[in-house]
Amino acid sequence: ILSYIISLFITLVVLAIASIVFSFVPPYEWLIDALHDYIFVLSAFPAAFLCARTSSGKGFLTGIIAADIYILMLIILGGLIFKNAVDPSSLLKIFLLGSLSGAIGGIWGINSK
Repeated sequence: ILSYIISLFITLVVLAIASIVFSFVPPYEWLIDALHDYIFVLSAFPAAFLCARTSSGKGFLTGIIAADIYILMLIILGGLIFKNAVDPSSLLKIFLLGSLSGAIGGIWGINSK
């Protein structure tokens, strides 16, 4: 649970920085999409890393599962707060990027023991 709290904190910090930047720079569509993907990848990595570090083995699988659970939590929280939090057409991309980030974080976490 601590890994998900840390990942949520990282997500909030990056979103706060992005909102400050967008207050000075006009928000282009491609920039918002790229930042959205970057935030999901960046925030799923620590969850996978910390979960795999505490597991006994299979860091790859542990990382993917941890990252997907974290992304699912973000989607559910976003759905509770906003009606259209995530575009359904981008869900596959979000989970694939999150799984890739989780796999890398899991491998790195299991090997950092």
